[in-house]
Amino acid sequence: MPTDRTADRFSALNLFFGIPKAPFQDILSQCLVQETPVRSPGSSLGFHAVSFGFLDQGPIQAFDNKLDGGGVRGAFGYIMPGSTLRFELGGSYVSADGSSQQASTTPQPSIGAVFLGGGSSGNAIGCVAGCVTSGSHSSDYHAWEINGKAAWDMTWGSVIVSPSLAVFGGNSRNREGLSQKFQVFDVNGVLLSTQTYQATTRLGWTDYGARAGLDARFPVLGAWTVDVGGWLGVAQRDVRLNGSDVLVGPFPSLRGASSISVSDDRAVFLANAEAGLSYKFNPNFTIRGFAGVNYDNKVPEISAPTFSGTVIVRGVGTAAGIAYSSETSYYTGGGLLMKF
Repeated sequence: MPTDRTADRFSALNLFFGIPKAPFQDILSQCLVQETPVRSPGSSLGFHAVSFGFLDQGPIQAFDNKLDGGGVRGAFGYIMPGSTLRFELGGSYVSADGSSQQASTTPQPSIGAVFLGGGSSGNAIGCVAGCVTSGSHSSDYHAWEINGKAAWDMTWGSVIVSPSLAVFGGNSRNREGLSQKFQVFDVNGVLLSTQTYQATTRLGWTDYGARAGLDARFPVLGAWTVDVGGWLGVAQRDVRLNGSDVLVGPFPSLRGASSISVSDDRAVFLANAEAGLSYKFNPNFTIRGFAGVNYDNKVPEISAPTFSGTVIVRGVGTAAGIAYSSETSYYTGGGLLMKF
């Protein structure tokens, strides 16, 4: 969808669960605030300004949504009797959405449309005395992951180091919608014509892979503990993109529609680093705050559709597709460590 790249922010949730002690020996539950990579294509769809020679002058509106939402992660585990080896089953979920609206006058002599399927509307409508374009853009993002992890503790003095191995799988999806209305008025302010454009895209990807991690805990003062850690991982990523758009105008030459459906798969590299501060109220109850950074070397996004020649040549161009770029994102949060 036609927005600039965004780094989207999510707010905190404070949730935790409890698991009976037998046969489980340890329970970990943390709430998560993430800044998840969600990217939209560069400004490209919808109404474009057109010069006197019917050449494209670029989109007349660009949207840059900031998403609001929340995420939670949790896990429970079992410690093998007589050892520090433990097995954990965990998961996470993130949901966020956002929208924006704008309206503007259009100084260019004419307006045409560019479609998801590539190419232009094949015609342009002129601004007689005054033109107004209003538009709205919405985004709806959801992601979940489940994972299984094996970890064990090694002690050097007061420092506890915990290597780990994990397998994981998950799904992310982002739905975006664009709606625009272009109106032409005469010198007396009387409405002469209205043209509308609507587009919807659905970008989703599924990951499954493995990662190796290392964490360390350092007691600092009384019940306070500092911990640092991270992991490196690889995954197979299967990506799907579907979309459609429609242009409705006062004349057949100012109408049109297109649709796209493409898929791709890539191997991706993932990394994480996190630091936290914990306070143990008693042997069974610890509160923790944390902050971290995630890296993903192939974040899916939508490449911009293009057209060649002039706006009045219909259907000549390249359709929108799947593209990738690396991204670093940050998160903060807090949670509870409980034993039952």
